[in-house]
Amino acid sequence: AFLPPFFRDNAGLRDFLLTGDAGWQVIAIAFVAHFFLSLIAYGSGAPGGLFAPTLVLGTALGYLVGTCAEIFVPEATQYTYALAGMGAFFTGVARVPVTAIVIVFELTTDFNLVLPLMLASVTALIVAESIFKGSIYEYLLEASGIHLEEEKNPQVLTDLTAAQVMQPEVETLESHLNLKDLVPILSESPHRGFPVLKQGKLVGIVTQGDLAQMAAQGKNLTVAQVMQRKVITVSPRASLSDVLYLLNRYQISRLPVVDNDQLQGIITRSDIIRAEAQELLGKSHHAVQRTPSYCVYQTHTSDNYKRKLWVAIANPNTAEALITFAAAIAKEKNAMVYCLNVVQVAATYPLTDAHMNTYPERHLMEKLERLGETLGISIHTQVILAYDVAGAILQEISNKDQGLILGWQGDRHPGGQLFGSVMEYLVKKVPCDVILVKTSHAHPLQFKAQPGKIRALVPIAGGPNAERAQEFIPALLHLSPEVVRYSLPSQICLCQVYQPQQRPQHFPLLVQAKRGLDPLVEIPIIPLPIRSSHIADSLIRLIKEETYDLVILGASRESLFQKALHGNIPEAIAKGTNRTVVIIRGALDITDPE
Repeated sequence: AFLPPFFRDNAGLRDFLLTGDAGWQVIAIAFVAHFFLSLIAYGSGAPGGLFAPTLVLGTALGYLVGTCAEIFVPEATQYTYALAGMGAFFTGVARVPVTAIVIVFELTTDFNLVLPLMLASVTALIVAESIFKGSIYEYLLEASGIHLEEEKNPQVLTDLTAAQVMQPEVETLESHLNLKDLVPILSESPHRGFPVLKQGKLVGIVTQGDLAQMAAQGKNLTVAQVMQRKVITVSPRASLSDVLYLLNRYQISRLPVVDNDQLQGIITRSDIIRAEAQELLGKSHHAVQRTPSYCVYQTHTSDNYKRKLWVAIANPNTAEALITFAAAIAKEKNAMVYCLNVVQVAATYPLTDAHMNTYPERHLMEKLERLGETLGISIHTQVILAYDVAGAILQEISNKDQGLILGWQGDRHPGGQLFGSVMEYLVKKVPCDVILVKTSHAHPLQFKAQPGKIRALVPIAGGPNAERAQEFIPALLHLSPEVVRYSLPSQICLCQVYQPQQRPQHFPLLVQAKRGLDPLVEIPIIPLPIRSSHIADSLIRLIKEETYDLVILGASRESLFQKALHGNIPEAIAKGTNRTVVIIRGALDITDPE
């Protein structure tokens, strides 16, 4: 109340100090008065901050320094010193010199002030840090009982090796392949470069750009003629920092991992980012040891003698569709459905102390329990907290269980979600059957107690997983489209695609599959051989033309995805059609160390 009138407007006070209309005596009074008033106001606990007061105090202090400087340097301007003081004072309080420079520059948009601002702010930071470590905001938090401890992990890049980061499943090309056959196939691949092998050894690398340019010159060229023979590689034991140095030094986007001329995997920049993020979060690389988990919601069932059919829930939008599939399989296989929802927690918090709102997950589990009662099946539900999603799911499942149902949307690398690396890991490591379901929102399927009206397509290429997929066909026939808009009859189409250069007279795979399914189903089974060099395109065209409701595939033996020569067939089919696609990988041989 006893101060001059310009103190009543804080923003006007700053502008008043910048113009220099008052003498140095008034500005000195303003600095001292505002300093103590800020302490009283902030210390009272009333809403407010320290940002604006620091700007006012810095302006006053800078103006006083500028007044003294004019005595020794006549060319000095008090306006420049006032703005430089504003940035320096804010830097000393908050210890953010770059922010101070940007704020003051935006207030004036005068480039001539940038150099004085930089000198004053950096000097203020050095002096302030040498006297008193840390900004005032850190000490205010500590005074309120809030202690922020930054978890420093400076050796993330040195502790990880190339073998831990690389993708072992690599789309490769053989050196003798003809470009005429490769270009249309590789044009649809999500990858831009492919290692070239000769008798299992890495001999070069080729990019899609190289293939496109050379294809115009000569369609009879081979991969060996256009590949880059000088390939920069790295050992599996190299540190991640070495890998990153090579990628930046030679401006490349991928780095093959080679051991004794044998390709072990490939590393891209996205692999490094994902690995570093997982390491900073404390996520293990799906180690064999038991993964810490903490159950926050669980329902018990009475029958413990039935085999368990697990359903991993990650997306609430597809949860009911997965339970529908589980009901069809459980009815046929006489199994009990166990629904599991894993909530990931950062490793910096103990699981028992993690403040996680699990109400949406618990509400979803209750909804699925009621759905199970409607479908006539009992569902055991569980919500657990865990650091490692894949490890938590894997430790719940044994080779005695009926299977694991996963929802799939076609995204291979979303970094830690169930539909990305976690899913790929589970497909490889879960000992029991894995049923991968890509649901259809446009043409949903519903469960019927008796086999309903459905048209199913079953591509056959041989292998144990294809045979295991055929064993699930009677169970999946309990599914039916919710709305039947056509009068086409129910049928199972067994389809085999072979290359145009092949001239088979008999189709033993189709004959054997039809013979095995005839006693198990009551709807017609149609064997259909197709001659085409593009497997996925032919099957997608067949699905659209014949309006099939369900596609049942067997996963390849090595991985969920095929090599580059044939394309990612399951992924291409799932993305190319709006129908339901089911991919089945049979139970692993527990005697096999892999």
